[in-house]
Amino acid sequence: MIRRTLREWQRIGYGDDDTTIPPAEADRIAAIAARSSFAGRGGEGVLEHGRKGLRARGVVGVIAAPGCQLEILPKIEGLGEHETTDEALRRRLIHMLAVVHDLRIDAGSLAQLGWQKDTILELLIRLFCARLMEAVRMGLPRRYVDHADDLPALRGRLDVTRQFSRHAVAPQKLACRYDDLSSDIALDLPPINRAIHSESLFS
Repeated sequence: MIRRTLREWQRIGYGDDDTTIPPAEADRIAAIAARSSFAGRGGEGVLEHGRKGLRARGVVGVIAAPGCQLEILPKIEGLGEHETTDEALRRRLIHMLAVVHDLRIDAGSLAQLGWQKDTILELLIRLFCARLMEAVRMGLPRRYVDHADDLPALRGRLDVTRQFSRHAVAPQKLACRYDDLSSDIALDLPPINRAIHSESLFS
């Protein structure tokens, strides 16, 4: 897997070393970026696909194509900073996403993430998996669900209206209404699910 990291408005040339990107992979990345809703009419709102290389524009996130990923980090430098590391920029971007999408991320989870080697997308996936494991350990949510069924013995309470309209001729069945504790319920997905399930960080 070829992984490259740029910052907004930074350029990467074509080539085969770690500071460049192979032309075939660059073409695939540029084609996907051109289909983004942020690409605009010319298709270069996310990336400029030039003769000598790719240039990031003012959109941040991860563009993933088969066999390659291009991470675009924001230029968020604090007062007096000149050489901000990619790790620091990823931390700031994750923090901004957490604020915007109301993601509850604790300091312990952040400390365990691979800020140097993982892209933003991989960091978000790790956070999602950690939150999912916490939810699984607490057990599946359950709720009492109302049921209406015709049974040979009374369960819950008798539905008198249905009993005398449907079973007046065949009283061997009882029209029952009862509550049953079930884990097969609709869930309100927390914001982190919506963030991870989106098609890309550009949507």
